[in-house]
Amino acid sequence: MGTILSKLLGTLFFIVVAIWCLVDGMVSCAEGKTRAVEVERIGITSDNNEYICRNTKDKVILTDINTGEDKEIVDLSEETAASVRFCEIHGDYLFYRLCYHVTYEDDDKIEEYRYDLKSGETTKLENTDDLLWISDDFYMNQETIPIETDEGTVYINKEYGEADYKISFDGKNYEIMEGIGGTDSYKESAIYARNFIYKNGKIYAVINHTKMAGGLVFRNPVPHTNYLHDNEIKEQLLVEIDPKTQSYSTIYKVKGGITRIIGYDNDYVYLLKKNTVSRRNISTKKSEKLMEYEADKETDIKLVWAGDTLVVRRYDDGAIIDVMKVE
Repeated sequence: MGTILSKLLGTLFFIVVAIWCLVDGMVSCAEGKTRAVEVERIGITSDNNEYICRNTKDKVILTDINTGEDKEIVDLSEETAASVRFCEIHGDYLFYRLCYHVTYEDDDKIEEYRYDLKSGETTKLENTDDLLWISDDFYMNQETIPIETDEGTVYINKEYGEADYKISFDGKNYEIMEGIGGTDSYKESAIYARNFIYKNGKIYAVINHTKMAGGLVFRNPVPHTNYLHDNEIKEQLLVEIDPKTQSYSTIYKVKGGITRIIGYDNDYVYLLKKNTVSRRNISTKKSEKLMEYEADKETDIKLVWAGDTLVVRRYDDGAIIDVMKVE
């Protein structure tokens, strides 16, 4: 009996170890076997092209793109019960949020500020309209995203676990977006406000068709932010939405995550493949190499559009790797 029990326990131990190794391998794959890229927002934006920002737990740091000099806008290193939630530049303003008590509970005290890049003045925001740009919704995956246009607000809907993307031009009646999603493999995909841009009367959206590669808690069921590993993307679509005619179409598509759609402007789609940034004219199908930056293939990066300037940064510490101005 003892021998049989020992064999059973040995077999059980082997199974447990095998399962652990499999899960560990999946997590390792999600954590770093392929590089991760975060596109802060698709470009080209109309924002200030002189500065970018980043935040740590206790600081907001403004970086001059031309000189590389850092300036600390906020320093909470002496505060034991406060932290910086995030920061973002829009137009000529730097917005940031401070969180007190650091527990992120509903009763936490949240303060939001606007820093004027030209005058250097800081204003505490009280008006709800002023807080729009730094709401959590802008950074996190959402079920419904409103996009303000000259023709009114357009709403895009995608729920986790559902395959369909839906659109509404009046906020009440939703229709399924034909040709976008619609299969079971899209159930793990999410939408992010930062993947939508409105320019020249039309909305341009990057739709990520994702496959979750690991079991990390913060990536389950979907990543909270637009930080994705190469092997987590099946396909990307660039969708053009015309609010005036209430129509839409997919104007560009890439398979896999090796090539990423990072921006669009005047019939050019901007692409990242490995360490090379290029643009392709959708009409003529001609491509042009714009920049090749130096970084290990495992280095996680963050791409930041500052107006017509693209900044490539290391994800871990925010250090600038390279800068490119679109001509």
